Amino acid sequence: MSMLTVLLVSLLTTFGAFAQTAQDYQIILYDHYQPIASFSTMPGLNPGNINHTANYNQIINLRDYNINDRADNALISAYTGSTITFYKNADADGSRGICVVHVKQNFSGYKLTSLEHTYEDAYIKVDFYSAGRNSLNGELSCIVVTPPNRVWN
Repeated sequence: MSMLTVLLVSLLTTFGAFAQTAQDYQIILYDHYQPIASFSTMPGLNPGNINHTANYNQIINLRDYNINDRADNALISAYTGSTITFYKNADADGSRGICVVHVKQNFSGYKLTSLEHTYEDAYIKVDFYSAGRNSLNGELSCIVVTPPNRVWN
């Protein structure tokens, strides 16, 4: 094999692995249906000042982005087996209220119109937990996205 062929195969293999993992999730947060922030594993997915790169298992404290207690709904894209947890408290503290989204099927552009309901459909299972009368809509402070379990061949 020529050096050029080896280089080309290496680049394509690396790009394929990056493409496979780089777009694993995206969350766009809205305040009264106006986008206020976007978080994803792929840098530059949504150009502009509201786009932020965040890794799996990273605690995304919204106060760090000056959008604490503003988001009341979200548009999400994720792979089967991912879990997206929305917290009322910062630092992934679930003591006052959380909304856990379990991804059942791959999807892109699923609209969560509320973070305060427990329900299930073909794509997601949503569990809302609240201590007392605590709400999440307009009170969101933190997000953590857990990756799906993957088997690499």
